[in-house]
Amino acid sequence: SNIDLKCEVDGGSQILWIAQLGEEVKKGDVLVRLNSSAVQEEITEQRIVYERANAELIKAETDLAVAAIALKEYEEGTFVKEQQTAEANIVIARENLKSSENLAAHNERMFRKGYINRLQLEASQFAVERAKLDLDTMLTAKQVLVEFTRPKMVKELRSRQSAAEATFAASKAAAELEKFKLDELQVQLEKCVIKAPQDGMVVYANQREGRRGESLSTIEEGAQVREMQSIIQLPDLGRMQVNTLIHETKIDKIRAGMPATIRIR
Repeated sequence: SNIDLKCEVDGGSQILWIAQLGEEVKKGDVLVRLNSSAVQEEITEQRIVYERANAELIKAETDLAVAAIALKEYEEGTFVKEQQTAEANIVIARENLKSSENLAAHNERMFRKGYINRLQLEASQFAVERAKLDLDTMLTAKQVLVEFTRPKMVKELRSRQSAAEATFAASKAAAELEKFKLDELQVQLEKCVIKAPQDGMVVYANQREGRRGESLSTIEEGAQVREMQSIIQLPDLGRMQVNTLIHETKIDKIRAGMPATIRIR
């Protein structure tokens, strides 16, 4: 029962330290330390990128909150105040018109009796016309406020809110992506330290090929290892298997289930 321990660092790495060949180890013991300098440098750079993305997210969140408040402020505050002001101006204009009409009527009686001259009468009549114009202006101002200004402002503020929502969603996605990249690099950093998943014995996964058995890669400190290349095979010492040869002259003496004594160097 062997467990293959491989280099899982993206792009491969270099062995800085490795447990001794044949060493018996316990579960959780450190078996290999790979060079993590490149990964640590990437983590530093990615952390800067993530912090910038997070700052953009905070700004977008603030802008969204401000846009929502601005819409509510206008609909429930500014517009209501402007509408009340417009209505108050209409009431005042009507009262001024009423007063001007009363004064003009009084002056007309006084003119007929000869108490005032025509110039005074015409001035009071002009005051009535001006009061009517003022009332029309106030009524128009309220109509413009309700029918045009309010819909325009509400649409504009809602558009700003929608834009802020889109910016917030994009900033959130960008921050999550950068955080994912940072977490992936942290995982890569953890993979630079290989620990024993079970008790066993350290066996280097040296690769050999060819008739002469020349070594293709040697596992040792300082060696470069590829991504997913086996570094150590960790056999379970409680489940060992022996493959051996029996001389043909003794085959007739061998039976299944016979006890055997194994000596190894």
